[in-house]
Amino acid sequence: MRPRRFDGINVIPFIDVLLVLLAIVLATASFLPRGRVDLDLPEGGVPGRPEARAVTLTLLRDGRLLFDGASCTPEEAAARLRRLPPTTTVSLEADAAVPFGRFVAVLEWLDEAQRRRLTIVTRPKPER
Repeated sequence: MRPRRFDGINVIPFIDVLLVLLAIVLATASFLPRGRVDLDLPEGGVPGRPEARAVTLTLLRDGRLLFDGASCTPEEAAARLRRLPPTTTVSLEADAAVPFGRFVAVLEWLDEAQRRRLTIVTRPKPER
């Protein structure tokens, strides 16, 4: 009996290597931030932490305003705030490079929208 000639390629080791590479990619991809904004928060004495049932207003250094992560104008944000219950807490995040006048302007229209529950989010001071 003659030995049979094998003309195929063994792809099992190739598939093993691909599965290991896929596992590495999937493990590292889950640690990539999604939807995060590059924000340099100012230092504060007591860091503000957003509450679970809060809406977040973010002032970016380029002048844009984000309402819960979505870009909007101050008028749109004010209209959305008016539709929320008055007990809703507003978490205000502002980049350290935002001019103080812009920050105060946002505080004024929050006051006009009669939003009294406000948290200003900061980063903690480094320990000495």
